[in-house]
Amino acid sequence: MSRIAIIGARGLLGTELVLAGEKLGLPVIRADISTDDLKNYAIVDITNPDSLAFFFDAWNPEVVINCAAYTKVDDAEDEYAACMKINAMGVENLARICRERKSYLVQISTDYVYGGSASDSRERVPYDESENCDPCGIYGWSKYFGERSLANLYPENSAVIRTSWLHGTTGPNFIKTILRVAKEKDELKVVNDQYGSITWAPWLASVIYKIIDKRVTGIVHACASDATTWYDIARDVIERSNLETKVGPQTTAESGRKAPRLLYSKLNTKSLSTILDEEIPINKDFIDQFMKVHQKG
Repeated sequence: MSRIAIIGARGLLGTELVLAGEKLGLPVIRADISTDDLKNYAIVDITNPDSLAFFFDAWNPEVVINCAAYTKVDDAEDEYAACMKINAMGVENLARICRERKSYLVQISTDYVYGGSASDSRERVPYDESENCDPCGIYGWSKYFGERSLANLYPENSAVIRTSWLHGTTGPNFIKTILRVAKEKDELKVVNDQYGSITWAPWLASVIYKIIDKRVTGIVHACASDATTWYDIARDVIERSNLETKVGPQTTAESGRKAPRLLYSKLNTKSLSTILDEEIPINKDFIDQFMKVHQKG
């Protein structure tokens, strides 16, 4: 049974991967850049080749899932060096050592590799895995450079899983924020001109293990199979929660965010459906799952 190292194991997706892996009875190695829980977690810094070498010598993982990332999209516009160091250089370091040690590597990427300046003239159809990238903002470019490093250094034994609008049982996310604010305000404004798909982290974790089992290589898109907007999600969860808060539409420009945002980032999931031989859930399915957990909590 393959030893599976989850780097970034304390994060939103990493936490779900640990839980799912342990339920499957897999030998999971929890790893992160820092923790006080040295009994249950290993320390590793993907930006430091020596740290990676020490980690591989100690644990000898046969599979590596990299969830470590700089994800503060707005801050990345100023902290671009830190963002590039983790999302681009860190992935390059991982690709090199996984190639040296012959470990299968799964890299988590994002819809932000699309949606840049050229997207304004593009027809609004879901992005295929083979489509040329047009990164959006510093964050998007950093993730794209990470993808390219992996493709150039270790394409024969690695997979890139692009996802979008990730939500899970832990950590902050859009739906949790909407429900909290809706209990405090009578009315709120939500962006209605960004189209994409949410992804339920427990589902994505199960998909990743299926991809590992099949040793899929190349790029795979994993998210809900249909498109929605933040505005539609907000209205849906507020209605399900029986709250009387009024939700009004707002444009991306009106929201005043520092980093550019993707106005259309729907990822095509047909390849994933073929790989798994199953239908991919729609956005409402993922909201259902979130609400079940939220209401229990």
